[in-house]
Amino acid sequence: MLEGFKRWTIAATLAVALGMSLGAKAAIIHESASLGTTGQTDADPNLLITGVQWLGSRFSLSEAVNVTQIGGHMFGEFGSIFGAIVELASPTATPADQADVLSNVVASTTFSPPSSSTDFRAPLSVALAAGDYALVFGSGNFGVSGQSRMPTNNPDLPGASYFFCVTLLCVDGDIENIRFVVEGTVVPLPAALPLLASALAALGLLGWRWRQAA
Repeated sequence: MLEGFKRWTIAATLAVALGMSLGAKAAIIHESASLGTTGQTDADPNLLITGVQWLGSRFSLSEAVNVTQIGGHMFGEFGSIFGAIVELASPTATPADQADVLSNVVASTTFSPPSSSTDFRAPLSVALAAGDYALVFGSGNFGVSGQSRMPTNNPDLPGASYFFCVTLLCVDGDIENIRFVVEGTVVPLPAALPLLASALAALGLLGWRWRQAA
């Protein structure tokens, strides 16, 4: 009876530990603005994304995350654009120019937004450590040369921080109310890790005792 109770206790502890370690769900990691009215198709007052002009939104991470998707409120005019996560030197850093952006890319993807604006997402899988980053949308690199726009009808959230790059110069701020989104899973050191280790050790010890008894 006692051995059965021990086995049940260890199994329950192991299940709880695994659940705590693996049960994290995808969530919004960065959101620059809340979503405005979708279905936009007019050129103005939407901000243009081309090979000449790139748009960026800064964000900071206090712990590691696994990014799964990037996107925002946007629509495409033709072809594909790229989305890139760029490492920054500080929370307020502005890249010097487009070449500086490219030299600090940690992950990128390409995609074609729909012709009518929507809260679009594109898959992008990358593990990011705690630090300072920007999500940048552009064209003219990574094999794409399309053109898209981002509506400016999205109310900025507290802390929204933008820049834009025009080939040889990146400019801090001077744009607002555009929606950038990064989704993923926060992966801090699991609180359940010591519990999981102790459960596995106890399970191994109990198995050894069973073999000795046999």
